[in-house]
Amino acid sequence: MRAAAATLALFCTVTLMPQAGAQDAARSFGRLQDAIGKSMAELPEDERITKIFEDAVALQAASSRLSPDDIGDYVRSLDHDTQLLEAALDSSGPERDAILADVAEDLEIKRSAGNGMGAGSSFPGRVSIRVTTRRGVDAVPGYVIGLNPMRWRGQQPMFRLPILSPASGSVPPGRYEVIALRDGRPVARDIVRIGLAAEDTMEIDLPVP
Repeated sequence: MRAAAATLALFCTVTLMPQAGAQDAARSFGRLQDAIGKSMAELPEDERITKIFEDAVALQAASSRLSPDDIGDYVRSLDHDTQLLEAALDSSGPERDAILADVAEDLEIKRSAGNGMGAGSSFPGRVSIRVTTRRGVDAVPGYVIGLNPMRWRGQQPMFRLPILSPASGSVPPGRYEVIALRDGRPVARDIVRIGLAAEDTMEIDLPVP
């Protein structure tokens, strides 16, 4: 943990992309850094915080290769991890453990998505997905598809694919609850790790009743 604390200052100094959106990304990583620093101070021996720190540093270093078109959604996803870290400090016991596990896994997936890219490639701020709703083996079209990061409290999905299922779109890499909606009401859910295998496009089958 001391090694991580000794290099915490480096988190602030990584150079970000010099194009539009750079300030938003810098502020987002700054907020994440603050939350990690507070977590380190309160939980100095927690190895999960060390892993979160290491993945966040790697992500910030790679963020200079983010496409400007991807920054907005990527920042929204990253800010949610920051909010969860802050919530973990206000929690205790199993609830805190579960929140930290969610943050650690989401950042690990984001880092894995980047690690699979070749040298000189842009950093994957989004992963292309195609969601097919199925009843058994049969495709059942016509559902609205939403995707939320874990523990999302919003009234509407953070991300909504632009057409009815089978639906295609793109979202930042991470751990998501994928939701099928009919008449505005969720009818099916599943947890999916998007980008973990650094794939260009991910096919998702979502069972519906």
